[in-house]
Amino acid sequence: MLENFYSYTGRNEKDSERKIAWMSLPTQIYEPVQENQGNENVLIDTMACYAFINANIRSNGLKDACKDFLKFLYTENELKEFVANTGVTRAGITLEYGDSVMNRLNSYEKSIVNMTRSANVKIVSQNADNETFMRNKQSFFYGNSSPVHSTAWQNISYTTPLDVFRKAALNNVSAKDIFAQTEVSEANWLNSYYQA
Repeated sequence: MLENFYSYTGRNEKDSERKIAWMSLPTQIYEPVQENQGNENVLIDTMACYAFINANIRSNGLKDACKDFLKFLYTENELKEFVANTGVTRAGITLEYGDSVMNRLNSYEKSIVNMTRSANVKIVSQNADNETFMRNKQSFFYGNSSPVHSTAWQNISYTTPLDVFRKAALNNVSAKDIFAQTEVSEANWLNSYYQA
């Protein structure tokens, strides 16, 4: 799944994984971080693995076939195969994959599966059925140059705070300064996004 996940070092690329690890950074919003008092890790459900059926299908036969196919994709066996083949879990679905699936994953994919199961991880969804979301869908999608996530630094626009951090970090700019630019004031929220 990850380009160049296996080693470039001349070892057998089918057997030698690159060492990719998670380094959790403790965070607080307004105060300095105290030992063991940072916020939980947060994962964003990017909606990359969802399927929908167009409600405008006029043929009942085609509509029923689509529904049957979607039901098939969400059977336990197919969900397990999806994880085994892609290394990606589906948000909101709790399923024991078993050794037959987990043994097919590389170390990085296993770490993702384990992280999504941790009680210390919060998962944030990019979708909702309320009016605020429904009228502003594109504004909330991470990594889509959305106003909520995009950041400008030194007159250059970046898609996400992480993109600008990679550039600005070379100039001793703090992550706090960069992420502060993504803040939405209460007045801006009410005027630009909020729908009752």
